[in-house]
Amino acid sequence: MRPFTLNACNTTLRTLRKPVVSRIQTARMSTSQDLNLDTKHVTTAPGIKLSEQQETIVGSVLDLFAGKPSLQKLALWRDDATFNDPLTSAKGREQYSAQWYGLQQALLRN
Repeated sequence: MRPFTLNACNTTLRTLRKPVVSRIQTARMSTSQDLNLDTKHVTTAPGIKLSEQQETIVGSVLDLFAGKPSLQKLALWRDDATFNDPLTSAKGREQYSAQWYGLQQALLRN
């Protein structure tokens, strides 16, 4: 069982305060084509419009939660980023990369 379903991720996205999402927009990044995203269209709540960059970030995160990591998707994360959820905490590129690739392996076994 995945700890986060696509529906849970989309629900979280809909509840984000706009300033938080707006700050993401300024990040320099690859396009969704460069990242080979499986999640190309993100469903949002009525009245919420994501920029192309925001859709790329959210699509990348949804791909990670679906067990589809790649070096290109992880390159969007800072080297000193921290990932926390109810099950684990990963600090730094080495730990969170292992987290996402480990999830991929766990999903393959199920």
